[in-house]
Amino acid sequence: MNILIPPEFCRLVERMVASGKYTTPDAVVCEALLILERRNQERARLDAELQIGLDQADRGELIELTAADIKAAGRAGQLALAK
Repeated sequence: MNILIPPEFCRLVERMVASGKYTTPDAVVCEALLILERRNQERARLDAELQIGLDQADRGELIELTAADIKAAGRAGQLALAK
């Protein structure tokens, strides 16, 4: 597979290899692709979570919260708000 990379990205890859963190340009590209894949997986997970919330809202499964409720939940380290 041959891929054309714009000059500014070629320079970035060269800088990354020169930094010593990566041994080859291939290693830089492989890590970048792994990061992209993880980001896409996280986006899909968040989209699924959002859809759950939207479905709950469509069914009327809502709770009313004030700003103080949200702040208190955040300070308590709660991941889910429930009443």
